[in-house]
Amino acid sequence: MDRTHIAALIVPTQSAPDEKSPGGATDPLAPIAGKSVLGWIVDAALGASVRRIGVVAAAPSVAVRSEIAARSDEAMIEFVTPTVDIAETLTYAIERLGSELTLRDTTQVLLLPAESPQIESSELRTLIDAHVMSGAAATMLLPIEVENELATDPVIVRNDVGEISSILDTSVEQTGIMCIRAALLVPALRRVVVPSWQSGAPLVEIAGVLEELGHKVDIIERSAPITAIRSAATRTPIEMGLRDRIINRWIERGVVMPDPRQVSIDETVLLGKGVTIHPGSVLEGSTIVGDGAIIGPNTQLINASVGSQAEVPHSVVRDVEVATREQLPAFSVRSAISR
Repeated sequence: MDRTHIAALIVPTQSAPDEKSPGGATDPLAPIAGKSVLGWIVDAALGASVRRIGVVAAAPSVAVRSEIAARSDEAMIEFVTPTVDIAETLTYAIERLGSELTLRDTTQVLLLPAESPQIESSELRTLIDAHVMSGAAATMLLPIEVENELATDPVIVRNDVGEISSILDTSVEQTGIMCIRAALLVPALRRVVVPSWQSGAPLVEIAGVLEELGHKVDIIERSAPITAIRSAATRTPIEMGLRDRIINRWIERGVVMPDPRQVSIDETVLLGKGVTIHPGSVLEGSTIVGDGAIIGPNTQLINASVGSQAEVPHSVVRDVEVATREQLPAFSVRSAISR
């Protein structure tokens, strides 16, 4: 499907985090599993073949901007600082991506939560395709109802016969994902009474306004909530899920891990063919491991370069190289500083 008329806006959808909380755990722009939260979301959009991406974020760090800018050869990526008025901010963001976007009735805008790095490109492709094929004004990806009575997550509420007859039948306070006709986004936003970004972009309310005006709004059900990073407690399970995704991808590519539950690999790490990683090993940063190397057990590699067929057991290697076929003695500490 042609994606030239698809743009994505990454927007805050939650209230601002508690400023008194430790920044490393709650900052939605902080690194997680090897790259920034925004980096994960941008990559999900790129994986869905979206090539115009606007990022609405207050004061992202130089590091985050540089990381995102590195992807600019694949897409047009624009940073926009949120103003007090949400509609004004998104109007400006769309104009930065192309003033002609809102003039085409075929242009769609994908609204992505800025606090949810676990979103996968496959989900976005499914959402975009279903939305375009249906001809709906908006389509939302939302969690299905949880049958467990002990569950506390807000979910879609159905009528007495178990049907979702409209978006107005939903009770969703958590994060969703929306694909909306570009020409309708700003007019719908201006009908939603939201004074500022303090509570985030009101996606369900936008869809509700469209439906009240007689437009078709569809829902795609998701099997689990789209959680957001708001605290250390919400960050931990999201990071665990991202790291599991990384581990599984490397196992599928032939990397041997006798106990993957005891291995941690950043998204930025590169592994060669036939690599073995034993339990207790942590690979971080820009680490590169050559073909057939054996890492661990209980080894930490930080921005390290390990040559093919090398062995690195019970050691710490930081910012330096381990030569091809080198057998590092157990309990070694090798770093640029120590040299």
